[in-house]
Amino acid sequence: DVLDKQQSFLSSPTPVGILTPVSFDNASDATFTMTSDFAVQIKDNLRNLLSTNHGERLMLNDFGANLRPLSYDFSSEETVSQAIANIASAVSKYMPFVSLETFEPVTEAGEDGATLLSKIRVIYSVPVAKVTNQVVEATIVVAS
Repeated sequence: DVLDKQQSFLSSPTPVGILTPVSFDNASDATFTMTSDFAVQIKDNLRNLLSTNHGERLMLNDFGANLRPLSYDFSSEETVSQAIANIASAVSKYMPFVSLETFEPVTEAGEDGATLLSKIRVIYSVPVAKVTNQVVEATIVVAS
């Protein structure tokens, strides 16, 4: 039975990473939900990079786009410019194979109508993986 499970796992497409948020995978023999698609894994990794603030990643104090400090004044053009600079810097250091193409600030009302969500939408490509025109969003501020 153990050998059958191992053979099944080995014959499936090779996983390239664990998807976040981390969850158990009851549909396959893998412990966690994984992906074998490079485009999906790169998008997940980029979303995590954009959502992480400095000091949140153990042993990598400068990991992330550090957008939280900008959340108090995301309505100004200067703050949006700083967010773009932070994202470009983080991607250049930790995911240099990603080509950032466009940035778009987005403001949405939350499901309750009272919460305001400020996000930044990033269009990117990964030429080495033949991945083009992908979209990822990072929430910058949530205000009630």
